[in-house]
Order: sequence, then structure tokens, then C-alpha cells
Amino acid sequence: MGRTLLIATWGQPALWGPAVYVLEERERRTLEHCTSLPLLLEKYGDADVALLVLDSLVDEYADGRREGACYECYDKQRGLVQEAARAASYSELRKGVKKFVEELLGCLGIEGRARVVVCPAVGSPGGRWSFESKPGDFEAVALAGLGPRCLEEGYERVVLDLTHGVNFMPAVALRVAERLANILLLAHGAKSVKLEVYNSDPYPPRSQRPELRLNLVAREEVRAVRVPAPLPERLLRPTRQLDSQTSEGVRRVNEEYKRTVEVPLSALYYPLPLALHYSLSQAGEAPLRVLEDALGLWERTVSVYGQRVKGALRLEPDAVYALLLVEAVLRRLGRPEYPARLERLRETVKLYESISEPYYYLIVDELSKVERSLARRRPQRGVRLCELYGEECRYETPDKRVMIAHAGLQKELVLVDPQGTLSYQVDVVQLLQEGGLLIPFAE
Repeated sequence: MGRTLLIATWGQPALWGPAVYVLEERERRTLEHCTSLPLLLEKYGDADVALLVLDSLVDEYADGRREGACYECYDKQRGLVQEAARAASYSELRKGVKKFVEELLGCLGIEGRARVVVCPAVGSPGGRWSFESKPGDFEAVALAGLGPRCLEEGYERVVLDLTHGVNFMPAVALRVAERLANILLLAHGAKSVKLEVYNSDPYPPRSQRPELRLNLVAREEVRAVRVPAPLPERLLRPTRQLDSQTSEGVRRVNEEYKRTVEVPLSALYYPLPLALHYSLSQAGEAPLRVLEDALGLWERTVSVYGQRVKGALRLEPDAVYALLLVEAVLRRLGRPEYPARLERLRETVKLYESISEPYYYLIVDELSKVERSLARRRPQRGVRLCELYGEECRYETPDKRVMIAHAGLQKELVLVDPQGTLSYQVDVVQLLQEGGLLIPFAE
């Protein structure tokens, strides 16, 4: 059994009563607890744990004592909730909520390398505090919080436990889990990543220690990476007037985002391995640095007025995902090369298999054709591919159909030297623009 990332959505732990959770698979597993997480940790003993929680946990639960360890541990850590509610900034509020959840985990005796990601709430889940955000912000923050871990660790399985999620959390968390599986595929080159989703029976009202099945509600093997198209125009989207310094920071981050993702993801969306190497060799800011800057700006512009939390920026989850995909490609390929040797382009083939099996065979065929022609003709100088093939050089401009059909190696536009190093004879970005091979941006 490979490494597992176990993600759980948590609402308000003080509300969870004791139950006997049951897993009915080849053998029946049971565990009495106030949360389903320990039973899944028993099943997936090597799992790393990630908790997606809401910043609305700052809204202290004070509606009367309840039975069970979850309430008892909540009550012991109540002071941390109160401390977070006195935070001078939203950043401090999030840190306070994170510390509270980490201490709660320790009190509950839940083992595993747990990472807590505090995500934006929407509305007024606790009844006193209000949160002006959107579910897309939750998705973006969750992706940004867990994406780097998936870039570092080659998990072969993502398990999602939706038992304790509230409101929009389960639906959005499923999107997050699917995208993390895509990032794992691209970064680490596995044939597939298993995705398993659990949810328990509902907790019956006025029950004491009910028996709740922990149901496997979905299981699939993710085998192909989805590249988003069109791409969002902006990574950060203002919701109100900003001061000049913040506005300039947002403009800079959005420009860096577009510059970082446009050509690499276009070269993935279409099978263009040579253009991919070019785009990565020309990369400016590292994708994770752009993401870090965006998160910093987003967090600094969230205001806390009494018990009202309101943000001035929206984070686009598709843009966060796009940055993580580019970082995954960089991790997978290592140092890019342009002009690129045939050996380096062959190393790229497996990456495209993670996106589309037909792309894999198409690129293999085109590179083999170049290699055979070099061995047969042995040119003494750099030539265009059409010359290498002994064919007529007809088109001087990129043709979208031809570029796709020949893995970006349109014979009139690609130069190859005697050592098998390939490059375009024209500016690559201009070539992709003229050929209609850049993914569009959309509002």
C-alpha cells in the first residue's frame, strides 16, 4: 500500500457526540470516538493528515455542555478560541484558530503528521460572527495550503473524509481532492492516483453512542491531468477600492501570474514539448513565489471589524491550480533546456502521458522520425526539419492543425543541428500567438 494523504473537513467539533464508527470491508472495523478520523487512520496507518477547517471557529461555541471527548477537549482549549477572537489582525486570527485545532488534535490523541489549513467561511456558521467571502476563496486557500505538500510528497492515494464538513465544504473539498490528485500525477509520474471519499451515516437526534457506518461513497483512479482552459484573467480580484500601494501589488502579482502560466500551460494543453522547454527556460518568478505573494496580499486585505470579517480581494482557485501545475512540471522535468536535445525531449514524453495517452504516442512518433532521419542523412550543419526529411518546405507560418498533429514540430519552423538539438527558427511566443496555440484568458 502506497503513501496516503488523508484530508478531513471539520466544522464545529464541540457538537460531535460519541459514536461507534464502523467500516465494513473485507473485515469489520469498529472504533468508538467522537470523530471518524481515528478509524480511517487505523485503516490507513501510514497516512499524513490534513484538516480543512473554517476561520469561523473563532466564533466560540457557548450553547451548553455536551457529551463526549470532542466537547471536553474543546472546553479545555476554549481559551485559545477566546484568544483568537481578540486578534488584532486577520492573520493573527487564522494563526489562533490553527493553534486551537492543533491543540485539540493533541487532546483527542489523534496521531499522524497533521497539517491544519484554516480556510474562509461564508455567512455566519456560529451565529454571532459574520464572514463575507465566497466558496471559491475556500477552494483557493485549501489548494494553496495542500498543493506544496503534494509537490513534495509522492502520495499514491488521496482519501477524503466528509463526515464533519458543513455547508459548502464537502462539495468544494471534493474539487480540491481531485485537483491534488492531478498535481500528484504531474509532479511524480505515477500511472494513477487513487481517490477515495468517505462519509458517515447521519448522527441521529437524541441518540447516545449510535452505531454509524463510515461509507465509501466514491472510489476512482485518476489517470489524466486536467489543464484548465480558458485561464482566469486574474489571480487576485478586488471587491472594493484599494489604496495605491495595495493596488500596485495586486497588478504586479496578476501580471506575474499570467507570465508564469500562459505559455507552459498552453504547451501542455496542446502537445508542444519543445515549446514547453522554451517556456520553462524563460520563466521569471517561481510559481510558488507568485502564489505566496498573492496569499500574503489577500490575507493582509481581510479586515476584522468587531465580529465581522470582510475581504477586499478574491482568490481565483483555477489560477492557484494553474500555478501549482506549472510548479509540478518544473519539479518533474528538473532544469529545462532550450534549444533542447532529443534526449531531453524524450524525457518529456512520460509527462505528456500523464495528460493524454494519445499525446504520448504522437510525441514518441515525431521524435523517432527526427532521430531516424538524423541517423540516415547525417547533416553537416543545422537544417530545417523539412530539409532533413528531404521534403518540400512550403509553409512559413504556423498552422494550428499541423502543429498539433506533429507535436509542435512543424517541419518548416523547426531547426535541428547535427547533434540532434532542436529549436524554433522564430520567436516562440509569437509563433504560438500566430498559430492560435495560446490558451485564452477570460474574466
